[in-house]
Amino acid sequence: MHLAFKGTPRNGRRKHNITRLSRVSAGGSQAFQLLKGCPVVTVEGKLIGRVEGLMVDAVSHKPRYVILDSRKRGSATVAIPWHSLYFDSTLAHLVFYTYDDC
Repeated sequence: MHLAFKGTPRNGRRKHNITRLSRVSAGGSQAFQLLKGCPVVTVEGKLIGRVEGLMVDAVSHKPRYVILDSRKRGSATVAIPWHSLYFDSTLAHLVFYTYDDC
């Protein structure tokens, strides 16, 4: 599944500077296999959710967003920017940092 952001012109022609993201799930990459089911917590340690998928840049293949499971939120899908996460290897979870936490 590819998603186009930054808008698509009304004439349907895409510009070259449009960022395309691809959702990775169910064995699409080794990175996803390592992160699948990994807990995502706040700085205080409160569980936000678990990793359900990744959104990667289709050109550079770099992760852009982590998609959390939606069990606790009904049917809402939550995507957290990759750059706002830190992997705590001692506790084996991702920590979600916001500007207020710095």
